[in-house]
Amino acid sequence: MDSDYNIIKCLYVYWNNTDYFRIELYRDKKYFHYDFNVDDKEYETIKNEYNKNILISNFKPIILYNNHSFVNISYLNKYINIINIYLIQNHKTWENITKIVLAEEISMTIDNS
Repeated sequence: MDSDYNIIKCLYVYWNNTDYFRIELYRDKKYFHYDFNVDDKEYETIKNEYNKNILISNFKPIILYNNHSFVNISYLNKYINIINIYLIQNHKTWENITKIVLAEEISMTIDNS
């Protein structure tokens, strides 16, 4: 069985500490092939366990912005233009922003062929 999956880096921009919008920064497409030597019923169990244990991001979320300021000047320089575009598109201002977090997600598609 083959599987395609994506590793997605994104920003979570929070306002009022409750609502947020997600900005996808990039998507890295990956692929792997299952080669388990078991019957179909056991195969499904092993595959699901494999997905649960292996396809977990090791990336720890990073807080870039908190208490109305960037944690590090390099974060400001790197992300301010991207965030400004989304603020305009979502009719928000910097006063609304309470926190910005850089995170990684894994999105998976399975092909049973």
